[in-house]
Amino acid sequence: EKLYKEYGDQSLRKDFYQTVACSFSCSVNRKGKSSVTGKQVERWFQEKLKKQNQAESKAKPSPPQILDLSHLSAARNAGNVTTVEKRKGKASDLMDPAFEAKSEKDGAWYDVASFQSYRTLSTGEEEARVRFSRLDNEHDEWLNIKKSVRQRSIPVESSECGRVKVGDLLVCF
Repeated sequence: EKLYKEYGDQSLRKDFYQTVACSFSCSVNRKGKSSVTGKQVERWFQEKLKKQNQAESKAKPSPPQILDLSHLSAARNAGNVTTVEKRKGKASDLMDPAFEAKSEKDGAWYDVASFQSYRTLSTGEEEARVRFSRLDNEHDEWLNIKKSVRQRSIPVESSECGRVKVGDLLVCF
C-alpha cells in the first residue's frame, strides 16, 4: 500500500515489479507459501490505479505531500554538519529497486533485498540499515549510503563487453 501511494500512476518498470515481488516473497510472514511473481504485483498496481482513477473522477484529489529536505543540503554546503538533526525513517522511504551494498563484514558486494531503516549521523553522513538478499535479519548492517550502496550492476556475457560505455553499471564475466 505504501509503495502504491508513493508511486501512484507513475510509469513503473518491470524490474520494480520484480523487486517488490522478491522482497514480498522473501519476507518472514511468507515462509512456506508460494512466491509472488512480478506479473502479480504489476496486476495489483494496475487494479489499484484503475480504482483510484474511478474514485478521483468522483472526488477532488488531495495535493501531493512534499518533504522539504533543503535544510540538509544547505547545512552540508555550508560545511556546518553539526546543525543537521538526527533523523530516522522507515524502509519504504528508501525503497527503490535494484541496489547492491558492500558488506562491512567481508567487503563483498551483495544484492539488497530491502532497506529496513535510515538515519543521519551527527556528522551529516547518512546510513541505511540494509537487508541483503538471501540473508536473514541477523545479517542486517548499518552502511554509509555514499560509500557502500550503489545501483545494482547488470550482468553481461563476455561477448557483449565490447559494447560497454564508460559509466555503465555492469559486471562482465
